[in-house]
Amino acid sequence: VSATTVIYSSSFVGSVRCVFEKVPDPGLLGAPHVMLDFRGPEINPPTKTPTHPCIRSEAPQNPTTTKGTIMREVTFAATQMACSKNSKDNIDKAVNIIESAAKKGANVVLIQELFETQYFCKDQKEELFELAKPFEDNPTIHLMSQVAKDNNVVLPVSFFEKSNKAHFNTIAMIDSDGTIMGRYRKSHIPDGPGYQEKFYFNPGNTGFKVWDTKFCKVGVGICWDQW
Repeated sequence: VSATTVIYSSSFVGSVRCVFEKVPDPGLLGAPHVMLDFRGPEINPPTKTPTHPCIRSEAPQNPTTTKGTIMREVTFAATQMACSKNSKDNIDKAVNIIESAAKKGANVVLIQELFETQYFCKDQKEELFELAKPFEDNPTIHLMSQVAKDNNVVLPVSFFEKSNKAHFNTIAMIDSDGTIMGRYRKSHIPDGPGYQEKFYFNPGNTGFKVWDTKFCKVGVGICWDQW
């Protein structure tokens, strides 16, 4: 079996180091091990051992290859930044963060949900639909494709998508060679004071997606998808 990583685009500061195991008989476990090591100034290691038998709180210090088991380390950077009303400034800031994370050894870098603008779903305003752009020929996605290639990192890129008369909260998956692998549209749309997303987004129709990237298989869920 090969490990699948699920990324939620709700933001926190720090990085996650995952070590994936392949086991000879998946029936023994029911799922592959995903070992998480939380790092960063805002993130402390878990104080309790996770209850799921296939999740460990610490990765081994020196992963090795033994008969029937292949160990592989993949470093994830999960980031957060303050956004302004200027999309270009926000995109430039995101690029700087990606480049910084890559220099520190990240293989996969997650920029926060809807990073091109300030979070706009607090109120219902028709004019904000002008922020949406199509997936095809999207200038931000094409820029991030080059950034991924230049820095040898996998990038899940969040954007406000316009598709004919529908609108979606979408992530484009970009491999480390710059290949735009496809998109995932947020399935579960929240609605309440301060996050009136059902006004802006149709429920996603892509189904949950998993991509075989250079470093590992990566699946995506966005915010409320975790529920």
